[in-house]
Amino acid sequence: MQLPSPPPRPSQSGDRPVLHEVDSDVRAWRGTPMVAPLVPSPSTAHACARPALRGRIVHSCARQVARACATHGAATSLPQMDTPEVVRTGIAFEGPRLRVREDELRWADGATTSYLSLDARSEVACCMVARDAASGRLVLVREYRHSAGRTMLSLPGGAMDVDGETPEDCACRELAEETGFVARPDTVHMLRESYPAPGIFNQRIAFIACTADGAGRAQGLEPGEVLQTCLLSGDEVRDILRNQPEEAVDHNLLVGLALAGVELSMSD
Repeated sequence: MQLPSPPPRPSQSGDRPVLHEVDSDVRAWRGTPMVAPLVPSPSTAHACARPALRGRIVHSCARQVARACATHGAATSLPQMDTPEVVRTGIAFEGPRLRVREDELRWADGATTSYLSLDARSEVACCMVARDAASGRLVLVREYRHSAGRTMLSLPGGAMDVDGETPEDCACRELAEETGFVARPDTVHMLRESYPAPGIFNQRIAFIACTADGAGRAQGLEPGEVLQTCLLSGDEVRDILRNQPEEAVDHNLLVGLALAGVELSMSD
């Protein structure tokens, strides 16, 4: 399956921003601080900040899970893990969509370390795994992603940034805006949430599935969005993954299709 030529990239200009010095006061987003300054609190998002501890944590967890599987046949629950104490936090940089947070962590052995994290203004983003009601094909998009400098195949989706919006509402809205397809309400359902980059980023992704209608409907793209709608079968997606290594794919595409039961095996 040969995809069409990518759309033109937007022009690139301007220098990269320079990070400011860390400010010990946490400035509020949406009226309240995301983390209170100088107030200890547990954090599970930063358990891998120290390489030495990371190795011990991973191996210890693996051993405990293995013992649980051997005892019960399957791991129905995972063991609890110690997490570091956040003793100080500050903002290194803040923009309209993201900010860089620096935390000082104290570990169980008394050691302290500094950890940088990206905080998204919208802590949840949504991706829609949609099938065209007429053809049964997957409704995908091919979009230019400037951070990667690549045009890549992905799922329709975006940030949950409308007040009162649910993940399902967000996914349906993004599907309509990016592709012109409209989800059938009685088919919309949640698949799973996951964290795509928990080592550095706080945002989680909600994967939603639906059947959609799209004949004759136009896209409603925002300024700066450059994308194409692609209707592909599962076999065509698998062919692209196997035989077109030059075609970049979004990680969320692989996760969403796998959660929806689309066969993506790379083995013969």
